[in-house]
Order: sequence, then structure tokens, then C-alpha cells
Amino acid sequence: MKLIQAAHENENLQKGAAFQLIKAFLELNNTEFGRLVEVIIMSRNNANTCLRIFNSIQ
Repeated sequence: MKLIQAAHENENLQKGAAFQLIKAFLELNNTEFGRLVEVIIMSRNNANTCLRIFNSIQ
């Protein structure tokens, strides 16, 4: 699995099941009240998978 993730680390991941939920939460930050929500991503996967996730978010 490590080799697959490393080989594809610059390819964006598909939008997952929670994408719309997270997007809606982050929209709460676009109000007059300022920053209300912060999203933290936690993973128990290997470093190559985490790098691919990070690259996809950017």
C-alpha cells in the first residue's frame, strides 16, 4: 500500500462521503462572527497516505 500511495501522492483523492458536511461547517466561518469552526483531520494510515491527503486538501 505504501508504494501505491507514494506513486500517486500528487493525484487528488476523490471527494468522500463527509465532503459536503465539512464544506457546510466551514461555511459557518463566512459570517460576521468570524472563525467558528476548525476542521482537524486525523489518520492512522502511513505517512505516504497522509501526504496524499494533505496534497488533495491544498
